Parts: sequence; structure tokens; C-alpha cells
Amino acid sequence: MLSVFPELFTYDSLASTVLRVVLGIVLLYIGLITVGVRRIYFITELQVHNFARNYNFHRFLPWVMGLVEIFTGVFITVGFLTQVMVLIAAYLFLNMTLIERYVGKVLNYPTIFNVVMIFLSLALLFLGPGALAIDLPL
Repeated sequence: MLSVFPELFTYDSLASTVLRVVLGIVLLYIGLITVGVRRIYFITELQVHNFARNYNFHRFLPWVMGLVEIFTGVFITVGFLTQVMVLIAAYLFLNMTLIERYVGKVLNYPTIFNVVMIFLSLALLFLGPGALAIDLPL
């Protein structure tokens, strides 16, 4: 089938790059919010719902999630180990969706935001890192 703008197909690796950088910046931002501003609220929400209270996991979870989100966001933005980090990002967004569903609204993002980020992560898994990445396509 003929395309209306066939010249735009020369920029296909740039599209993956834009998606990768956007996903990395979003993860970095959410990680900084989780570790910084919303950490106390996150801990109190986990305490209210008795989430792993026997193991003091409610104090440990925001730090772990925040640091993993920050490292994953930096690695995705730079383009290092992109496919592994994108799988971790999809798991993190799924984890955030389940926490907000069963524990309560922690970051006050709508569920559709997390679903879109999961599909964006899975799309990057198959599209590859794109241009300007440390990972080289095979």
C-alpha cells in the first residue's frame, strides 16, 4: 500500500529514541517523587492497610521502589541494557497499578496512565533502543 509521506520512514529509529527518552524521564520523575515527597504518605497508606506489617516492609518498600525506578529511568534514558530495563519498567508500572488498586492512591495517577506506560514499555521491548543508545541493535 502506498504511503502518504514515505520520507518519514527514514526516521524510524528516531521514534524509538523519543519513546525511550520519554519513558526514562517519566520513571526518573516518579522515582524521585517516591523517594522524596510522597514517601511519608506512601508509608502511612501501607500502614493503614496492614501491608506486610509483621516484617516492617512498609518502611522499606518506598525506598526500594523509588531507587529501582530512578536507576531504571537513568538506564532507559541513556539507552543502556534497554530491553532488560524495559521489562523492569513494565513490572514497576504493573506493581504501581496493583498497589494503587489494593492499597490506595499513593501517587494519584489514573490507572490508564500506568496501563499506557506498561504498553509503552512492552512496545520498546520489541522496537529496540533506537538511535543514540549505548545498546547497539544486533
